Amino acid sequence: MVQDALDFYKPDEPDRNWERMQPRIAYLEAERAKALDEIEQAKDYIDELNDELGKLRFGDE
Repeated sequence: MVQDALDFYKPDEPDRNWERMQPRIAYLEAERAKALDEIEQAKDYIDELNDELGKLRFGDE
């Protein structure tokens, strides 16, 4: 049984599935980076709104 597994596993040969998935992985990583940037921008906007609300509520202008 172990010998069958060793015969199947060939570390010197490239994994075709891995190579085939690379463009999809790159696309998903780029989309994730864009989404994280959008989240950061939204957090910054929320912080600005909170600052302005705090100034208006407590008269710190």
